Amino acid sequence: MRSYSLASLGREAEAIEAFRQLEESRPPGLEYQTAMACRFALEGDREGCVRATERLLSSRFHDPEGLFFLTLYYARVGENQGAPEVLQRVVDGGFFCSTTMERNPWFAPLREQTRFRELVARATAARR
Repeated sequence: MRSYSLASLGREAEAIEAFRQLEESRPPGLEYQTAMACRFALEGDREGCVRATERLLSSRFHDPEGLFFLTLYYARVGENQGAPEVLQRVVDGGFFCSTTMERNPWFAPLREQTRFRELVARATAARR
């Protein structure tokens, strides 16, 4: 979370370095793949981000909050078709962080999509 928090604060170079350190200290697994996906997103490496995210999506990883972060990474690299698909799993799984969906700048490219707006509305209603 520290690395993601740094990225959220606009301290992307520090976040990338923190993700690299995390990758070096962890054996390949879910946490390792998640760190790689976010680092690739921050570096603008669309192919690397999509590859790491797809490995996670095809695994037993199904935590709605964790999937939410994968949605952010997809959105960050312009994977505008895959992001709403994963966000559907997030909302269906019971994670209703509609305020973040509405405000996080990484989601800006998705906000014009009808499907995205519908998912935000569902999350808002469920949260209430």
